[in-house]
Amino acid sequence: MPAAASALTWPGPAPCNTTLQDCIESAADGDILEVATDGPIAESVEIFAKSLTLRPAAGFTPVFEGMPSLDAIEAFGADTPVTVRIEGMTVRGGLIRVYQGGSGLFQAIIDNNVV
Repeated sequence: MPAAASALTWPGPAPCNTTLQDCIESAADGDILEVATDGPIAESVEIFAKSLTLRPAAGFTPVFEGMPSLDAIEAFGADTPVTVRIEGMTVRGGLIRVYQGGSGLFQAIIDNNVV
């Protein structure tokens, strides 16, 4: 990941003042997105073709409330190098799923989550 990564907080100021997915889509390649809620997060999110770290903000334990057939958090690789880190999330009734969607190097780090 680039050394000059920006940190975004959801919920937070624009562009992170609506959905978590909107915040993810607004993040630049290499950014860190910190989730500042304990939940429940009733949203399925996708990290598509960009390097991104998704982690809790200090003092929070984010909880995704999924459904048995719902991917709570999905990450996709691309034709360019992508590194996705998902850490410290709790997923109830859903999945964390990663796919290589292209030909580039894809590194997925899934660390310290509860599913």
